[in-house]
Amino acid sequence: MDKLTLYSEIKGLYDQGFSLRRIAQKLDVSRNTVTSYLNRQPDEMGEWLASTKVRRKSLDTHQPMILQWLKEHPDLSAAQVCDWLEEKKFGKYAESTVRRYVKELRSKYKIVKNNSAAPV
Repeated sequence: MDKLTLYSEIKGLYDQGFSLRRIAQKLDVSRNTVTSYLNRQPDEMGEWLASTKVRRKSLDTHQPMILQWLKEHPDLSAAQVCDWLEEKKFGKYAESTVRRYVKELRSKYKIVKNNSAAPV
């Protein structure tokens, strides 16, 4: 469920008289999320949603290089990408962050991971 739909659902249930706890249970979100969404006015919510869509990822500055590595070496693991970034002094990134980023790039650019070490 996208954030705008979630906001509408929360507002609707609240207007029907549901408690914050019950709304959170029904929508499988935390009570803090319910409270946060209810404390925002519709125009504030629109601005906030717009701001979340333009967020950049910390690895975006290295995307061309990472894409080149993945295209040249389709069997490259995210752990290796992480190591190469560190070796080239581009910063230290959490392996889970790099793994998620590499997965998104592979999906977006249709780069299939070929496991060259697979048994024959």
